[in-house]
Amino acid sequence: MVAVRVANELGAGNGGAAKFAAAVSVVTSTIIGLFFFLVIMIFNNQVDLLFSSSEPVLKAVDDLKLHLAFTILLNSVQPVLSGVAVGAGWQSIVAYINLACYYVVGVPPWNSSGMDF
Repeated sequence: MVAVRVANELGAGNGGAAKFAAAVSVVTSTIIGLFFFLVIMIFNNQVDLLFSSSEPVLKAVDDLKLHLAFTILLNSVQPVLSGVAVGAGWQSIVAYINLACYYVVGVPPWNSSGMDF
């Protein structure tokens, strides 16, 4: 929704209001991300049990807990920033960034874990 708010404010010629809307959205999403980051870090033993009671799964979740917490924190801000960019009319830049992030960062090299498919 921040894309619509920013686009409406820019369309009305209110650059300051668009900047304020973007800042409020980023701060709000960061606070929400920090909340869930802390929930995962504080309730570290209980988070495992949300997924399974199997020992190998509990061990895997425990090993990835910090990564999960940071991913949630970063992914709370990224959609807001993409929305601001789309609202500002930078759709093509956002598309290239999303493609690069997906194919360069998101898709690991084949067989990087040593597992055979």
